[in-house]
Amino acid sequence: MLILSTVYNGSTVTSMRYITGIIMKKMKKFTALALTVILALGALTACGSTGNSGNEKDASVTPSAAAEAESTKEPTAEAAADPTEAATQDLVHVRFSAFNGITSAGLRYGLEKGIFKKAGVDLELVEVDDKIAALASNSTDMADVNTSQAIVAAHSGAAFKLVSSMFRTKGAFHLIANPSIKSIADLKGKKIGIAIKGSGLELTVLEILDQNGIKPGDVTLIANGAYQQAYASLVAGQVDATVIHEPFVTIGEKEGKAKLLALGWDYVPDLNTGVIVAGDKIISENPDAVKKVIQGYVDSYNYAKENWEDYIKWSAKYLNLDEEVVRSAYEREDVIWKNDPNIDLDSINKTQELQKKWGFQDEVFDVTPYVDLSFLPNK
Repeated sequence: MLILSTVYNGSTVTSMRYITGIIMKKMKKFTALALTVILALGALTACGSTGNSGNEKDASVTPSAAAEAESTKEPTAEAAADPTEAATQDLVHVRFSAFNGITSAGLRYGLEKGIFKKAGVDLELVEVDDKIAALASNSTDMADVNTSQAIVAAHSGAAFKLVSSMFRTKGAFHLIANPSIKSIADLKGKKIGIAIKGSGLELTVLEILDQNGIKPGDVTLIANGAYQQAYASLVAGQVDATVIHEPFVTIGEKEGKAKLLALGWDYVPDLNTGVIVAGDKIISENPDAVKKVIQGYVDSYNYAKENWEDYIKWSAKYLNLDEEVVRSAYEREDVIWKNDPNIDLDSINKTQELQKKWGFQDEVFDVTPYVDLSFLPNK
């Protein structure tokens, strides 16, 4: 203010040395940081005619001054913690054994899209030959399992609980046949693939035949495996018809090698075919992890539905199939896609009754000791 007043009034012609002396005297009262800023501004003004673009750093700011200036800044949320790093550190690691093919496509899609991480889970998919044995040996923490297999194993003492339904619980099983066979009635005296003996697939075949007046003794039932193995056995003529999953129904129709005779859920609408189980160890040691996995599972299938076209494209790549085949397969089964994690105990009891009818279990028992619904979202 002294300099400005003197110059404004014009009472004195002040020399540069005098002005500089006054500046230095006054600036002693300011911090080193303020002095640095003033000198830097002076340097920029003096260099204004040098042609600097303004994209380079100001060389007049010394490292020590910059460090002092930086130390005066208030810490921001970003500087205090990296959200990405913090989120990664908070993830709980869970090993999960999943079905292959279309049955687990939504889960795998969600895993790739980061849905499980968003739910707080670092999910590791573990391939095992026997899911029940893997849970018992602590080789995996959770798994999706055929319902009838799960309840029988739990009743026999297996160390796990049924904690959620899969995205669909009605059997996505289809009975297809050689195109020369025109109806279910034509199956009498034929060889029929039941996939795996004692499974929900075999039960579905037995019910379809029974409801059409065909007894087990009227046909030859063959355990011909599932998925590609079952389809190959039909194409090779080892069986005349077989129960099978998509996308092999659609593939067979497209190739002209199979005819759809029946949809399993039309014949056994009360057959519950899919649950998620959790081992006793993870339930006791980290129950919150179980809840997070179920949340991630439900969210993954919701995300797939919300991003339908992308899901079809992803599935086509995952399954190594034409997009239109995948689309047709998904659309055929859309009616049974519910994505409700709640376990319907009534349908499980009816499933037991069907299993008892066909000799798959000796008695209908209370399953409530083996079911724990406390991990469901919003519970």
